[in-house]
Amino acid sequence: MDVNEFAARENLTRFRSELEQGVGESVRGVLLDLLVEQESLFGLQQEQLDRVNRHIIRLREIIAGQVQLMERLQSKGLALEKAQLVLDTLNDMMLAHQSFRPTILDRLAH
Repeated sequence: MDVNEFAARENLTRFRSELEQGVGESVRGVLLDLLVEQESLFGLQQEQLDRVNRHIIRLREIIAGQVQLMERLQSKGLALEKAQLVLDTLNDMMLAHQSFRPTILDRLAH
């Protein structure tokens, strides 16, 4: 792994971590754009498709857990604002990955 690939992987980890904590809409958009940009640096190959698929599966699990958390918070009458922010961010991450996936599939088909 060269220095550029290492830096891109570190950036991806940082962007995902920040997004998974929930961020405001304006910051979210910037981080999602950066996330997709960093993902594309690895090329549109089978390995990249596999990575995106793993992230989609992981996000489904995280989103399901977040929904359950929100249901528990709501049942106890606790504030949902931060939990909703996290859920919104996770859903946007899912959309970004699902939107990037056809680009990779198209490249692999040619």
